[in-house]
Amino acid sequence: MGDILSKYYLIPVLVIWVVILFLYFRSIVSGIKLIKKYPGAEKRNKAVYWPLAAIIAMLVTFALTLPLSYDESFTFNEFTSKDILTSISNYPVPNNHVFHSILTNITWAIFSFTRSEMAVRLPALLFTALSLYFIYTRFFIERLFSVLLFSVFFLLSPNIIEYAFQARGYSIQIFCGVASYFFAADPRVNQYAGFRERINAILLLSVIGMFTSPAYLYTAGAIYLIFLTINYKEIKKELVFFITTNIFYGATILLLYSPIIISQGIHQITANPYVKPNEQFSFQKVITYLGNLVDYLTLPYYIGWLILALFIWYSIKQKRYYNFYFLVVPLVLMIALKQLPFSRVFLPYGVIILLNACMAITDAVRVKTAKPVGVFKSGPAAFVLTGIFCIVSYLYFNNIHQKDDLSKAYHFKEIESPLAEHDKVYTRHLNTNWDFTEILKAYLTIKKKSNSVEIEKDFSNYNFNSSIVISTDTIPEWKVIDSTSDFLGKPIKEFEPVSSN
Repeated sequence: MGDILSKYYLIPVLVIWVVILFLYFRSIVSGIKLIKKYPGAEKRNKAVYWPLAAIIAMLVTFALTLPLSYDESFTFNEFTSKDILTSISNYPVPNNHVFHSILTNITWAIFSFTRSEMAVRLPALLFTALSLYFIYTRFFIERLFSVLLFSVFFLLSPNIIEYAFQARGYSIQIFCGVASYFFAADPRVNQYAGFRERINAILLLSVIGMFTSPAYLYTAGAIYLIFLTINYKEIKKELVFFITTNIFYGATILLLYSPIIISQGIHQITANPYVKPNEQFSFQKVITYLGNLVDYLTLPYYIGWLILALFIWYSIKQKRYYNFYFLVVPLVLMIALKQLPFSRVFLPYGVIILLNACMAITDAVRVKTAKPVGVFKSGPAAFVLTGIFCIVSYLYFNNIHQKDDLSKAYHFKEIESPLAEHDKVYTRHLNTNWDFTEILKAYLTIKKKSNSVEIEKDFSNYNFNSSIVISTDTIPEWKVIDSTSDFLGKPIKEFEPVSSN
């Protein structure tokens, strides 16, 4: 019944959406135009494109060479490899970053012939490029030294880099957060954009971020509160417009999530069982929250505390006290929602804290736009310097960085070559390697090989000609042909039946 409702419910949803889209078309267009506008374009220094190109080149290398992590694999298996209807109507776990899933549905449908992980990582790479471009050409338009500083911090932040290329929706949320923060807080925006343009841009970006993941509420809430604090006088003057605009975008979010709500219930979004409950607030949880923010900044991790201190100092010096909403709003929401969000939910916070710290350092050393220093006198030199840090970042991230399920995927790349020699791959499904099976399934689908088959106790029904068995445990009376790689600290044993010799 739920499936039928989710399918046919789309018809009235689309009708309602078309009507409100017609009514608010001009408002939406004004928000889009503001996002595209380029303040101070005449001051643009084209040298900023060189470090941007170096960073994107490194991320593309990651996207092409590294196999999918567990979360990427789960998203691919459950949503990307299926259809858009599945993406917009099924929300079993928070892995479904709905808007991102829709984009991967499209890119996989178009580029699946490449048989490359890049086909599903394109949306993430695109939004990372947009975020960096936006930061370099908006926030740092008169702070060229900040571009280099931010590039270095960004490259030394493995947790941010991880989601900059992985097929997850966090790069979309980072872009929405960074752009919204600019329109809400940067005083230069008032010089070329009115109140109506700004609120439409911020709410439009909030809808995109929220449709990617409900957890974007933590970012949208803090930024929207900043906008209210700074623009309360304009809100009083245009109160009716303010109220109706908020209702419009609020209704839009509900309409976008309505297929999930009608088929699975709103609790699936607001109280998903895979999000940890926060039944009781404690000081320890506050420390944990701040620690998560710091860990997501840069390497070595203790420097994150210095960056956080710079963020606080710069906010006080520039009288941007509204920046402290980023430290307070999440705590309030955690108490109100009684949930402990995943640490990666605060990635947009990390980027915003980083860019404020870069501006603080730039102001402290008094680097002026009129006399760009050192590397920014030459675009190629900027590329080379940023490229050096790209190499350092690549070596660390590829060989040392251990986080979540990514390391398991990296171990998996070591057995890609033997897999290519077999028509079928059988996996022994153990309590400790269900995620490995998910990664393997996605890999085989992308490469257009036979799907993995779970081994049962009775192997007599399987034809093992041109096949391989992968397991982390010994299989009695089977011959180990290779155990050079590992998974979860265990050797990955590749087996052949003794009878096949």
